[in-house]
Amino acid sequence: MNKQYYKKGLILIYPGFQNEAKQYQYNRLIEEFNKKGISIDKLKVDEQYTSVINGKVNIDVKEYDFCIQLVKDKYINEELCKNGIRSFNSYNAIKNCDDKMMTYVILSNKNINLPRTILGSINFGVENIKEDNKSEEFKKYVETTLKYPFITKKCNSKGGRDIYKINNRKEFDDICNKLSGSQYLFQQFIPENIGKDIRVVVVGKKVVGSFMRINENDYRSNISLGGKALPYEVSNEYKEIAEKIANELELDYCSVDFFMSNENNPVVCEVNADPAICDIEELSGKNVAEIFVNYVISEIY
Repeated sequence: MNKQYYKKGLILIYPGFQNEAKQYQYNRLIEEFNKKGISIDKLKVDEQYTSVINGKVNIDVKEYDFCIQLVKDKYINEELCKNGIRSFNSYNAIKNCDDKMMTYVILSNKNINLPRTILGSINFGVENIKEDNKSEEFKKYVETTLKYPFITKKCNSKGGRDIYKINNRKEFDDICNKLSGSQYLFQQFIPENIGKDIRVVVVGKKVVGSFMRINENDYRSNISLGGKALPYEVSNEYKEIAEKIANELELDYCSVDFFMSNENNPVVCEVNADPAICDIEELSGKNVAEIFVNYVISEIY
């Protein structure tokens, strides 16, 4: 039996204040879907009460053909999957990007140039240094492998937050104590990349554009931390790697951030499963929202 289509989709967003970039994101998508005759419901996750009553989940999602995930809610996602409703991106794809270490693990052994990265121990704190020889051995291993300075970040860091530059052993000890109880990683510091990187945006496994991010006041290039977006056309090497990563991580829409260290052998910094489209639309002059909508329609209908 053929599936009944409602020509209706769902966009899931976070509760609370939505900044201009997020508002632009979902409003542009709704606008482009409406042009195609597809209505869209926008739902904040706190407006949907997820519960199990008398053995049944109370979420009613059967009237939707698809869902645009601008959140990471595994519970609603599971109910969508149970009802055969596809998400863009899937929860698993989003989860693997949200966990930076998992991103590197999945992309390892794929002939992709990745920065040297070491997973930190979740219970590794400064209070254990004298009692635990393994903690001391581990720190020496990090120092030898990465050299000072190096970067420490939480595995689920976002927007440039929870990222620290470590210059010496004292800072190393202090940050391990601060992050004790969190999952975090250590990563080589690339001096050519101070305050700048290259972002490549991919829709439907195809590159749609790219730009450079520059922050003159911080070693982190994030626009949310004062960085600026500038036009930048990447080489075919960047495009091929970005598209390969989208395929490996099964991402419908994403951005791949590259360190600016080697034009002919790009090094991947991280992958974002929910990049803002305002910058890429403005700098590329392309209707990226329409490209994404057309991709969703081709996949669903």
